[in-house]
Amino acid sequence: MPLMNTNNWAYLDAPTGVAGDMLLAALFDQGLPEEVVLEPLKSFGLGAAFRLQICESSSAGMRGTRLNVELLEASPPHRLWRDLRPQLEAAPWPDQLRAKVLAVFGLLAQAEGWVHGLPPEKVHFHEVGAIDALVDVVGVCAGLLHFKVDHLFASAPPAGHGEVISAHGPLPVPVPAVLEIAKQRQIPLASSAGFPAGELKQDLSSQDSINQPEAASETLLVQQCQVDDMDGESIAFLQEQLRDAGALEVFSQSIQMKKGRPGVLITCLARPDLAKELRAIWWQHCSSLGLRERLEPRWVLSRESVCLDSPWGPVLAKQAQGRVKVEADELARLARAHGLSWHQLRAALTAP
Repeated sequence: MPLMNTNNWAYLDAPTGVAGDMLLAALFDQGLPEEVVLEPLKSFGLGAAFRLQICESSSAGMRGTRLNVELLEASPPHRLWRDLRPQLEAAPWPDQLRAKVLAVFGLLAQAEGWVHGLPPEKVHFHEVGAIDALVDVVGVCAGLLHFKVDHLFASAPPAGHGEVISAHGPLPVPVPAVLEIAKQRQIPLASSAGFPAGELKQDLSSQDSINQPEAASETLLVQQCQVDDMDGESIAFLQEQLRDAGALEVFSQSIQMKKGRPGVLITCLARPDLAKELRAIWWQHCSSLGLRERLEPRWVLSRESVCLDSPWGPVLAKQAQGRVKVEADELARLARAHGLSWHQLRAALTAP
């Protein structure tokens, strides 16, 4: 399961799937200091609840790192999201780590709530709320932040087959919550055999149109305020803090306010479950005494993250409706590294 880091991007090749402890082990294999994972878990009160066993191992003649989370005390039978969420919100962690961990568990709560017909705050976390699951989620989030990974891409995970025993009894594989997350995030699920390495682009483009919907609807949180007493540097800092906390996009527009004064309209787009965390950032870093907030539907084209082969090595891109768009950060990285123009690179990478 190689993890390839390219500046602020990482690509995870997991043709047979990946578990939380496997991903955390991959980060340790890349040189992640153990203390980066242990410190936030100790401050959360789990220091005496587990022990990490990290060792070098081999499979099919290839070396790697194996991780086992040894439990030193029993996990609770379940946790309600409405109970776990305030504990995570109060954790003495950096804002970025807290936001990412909350986003992971928030997504799981939404999916479980949809499957069971419950609001997210009434969802019971069983296996997901166990101590080892908290170690995996917090550890992986802390590890990715340590390596300054902004975007983690992965090959299409296999759907799997059969059934698994859960706290709710036997469930089909993939379990309903996994299918709901895949639907919400437009994640393709591969067959049991998975996609052959290096052929992801071709396989995705040849999928039947039934499996590749033209567009999907989702609900976004829109937060806005207008200011006329903040300078450009403070507005840029506010936008950076909102993005770091999980906002999908933040942008500003010049407007004319009352009495003819020039001002700036600042807009933040995010997932609805991040409303409280983002609101706290507005109050801390924005001069406005009010904040408009609403939910809006939006339509998005089905897209996939692909890794393209190029004369300059692997390049990350997005594919939608047969069109491939190389990420701007990737073009900038290649231009700096190889002394080529933006136009030359874009033309070479998007040529049929």
